[in-house]
Amino acid sequence: MMHTSSNENEKLDMMLNETKVKHGSKLSKERLITLAVLAVGIVLLIVGIVLIATASADNNSTQHEEQTQPTSSPVPPKSSLSNEARNSGLSEFLSRVKATYYELHPYLVYSDPDVTEKKVKVEYVGYDPSPEAIKKRTDSALALLNEIREKSIEASREESACTSQALPSACVRSAV
Repeated sequence: MMHTSSNENEKLDMMLNETKVKHGSKLSKERLITLAVLAVGIVLLIVGIVLIATASADNNSTQHEEQTQPTSSPVPPKSSLSNEARNSGLSEFLSRVKATYYELHPYLVYSDPDVTEKKVKVEYVGYDPSPEAIKKRTDSALALLNEIREKSIEASREESACTSQALPSACVRSAV
């Protein structure tokens, strides 16, 4: 039978008591870091919930106020166009070009200045790289180009369609 001396028992008791004192009276460094990260996470979660709730409330109040007036026009007002541009129907043609562009490029509908949020949700479609879609866009663009080339728009010296008030696209001259 093994006999342990009282000295050895005292040493064992002291070692056990030391470990209890170290772990019992102070939190370990790892535990402090864990609690700090947990506290920051809870604060961020609460802030996120509050921000989402306020954004949702703001969205609901402004959702019913949709734009009825376009933010910009594809062509300048008729008063700033030259007589020739007005007589040749350039304004209507440019409006059709804009409408055709956004019809053929539904993935860019969000950049239309006249678009509403509802229209974007309904009309947006991802980019279609298929040859058929590219051919359709190209054929439509060529048809519009041929149509503008067939128009006879003459700019006189006194009344040029290329004024600072008109769009650069209003500087169209008939092909000779």
